[in-house]
Amino acid sequence: MKLTIIPDDSMVMVDGDASHHPLNLSDCEIPSNVHALQWFDIKGWIEFDDPIDPFAPKPPNEMIEILPQWAIDAVNQWDKKNSEKIIEL
Repeated sequence: MKLTIIPDDSMVMVDGDASHHPLNLSDCEIPSNVHALQWFDIKGWIEFDDPIDPFAPKPPNEMIEILPQWAIDAVNQWDKKNSEKIIEL
């Protein structure tokens, strides 16, 4: 699975499908400093927002090999919307 999550845009894209944008992610408990998550089948990374302090260095991307629970929750939200879309057809 290829996954992109951009919390500030309420966007979850699964295998190139972002048709449920905007998606309600309020129950996913995404950390406030997350800019995006990128996932490619077995690994990925989390990108962080620029710090508020303009003199502070930007945090490096965090490499991950397991999806955090908030990302799993976001995918579950996407799956729920996708199931509703199939039922409507």
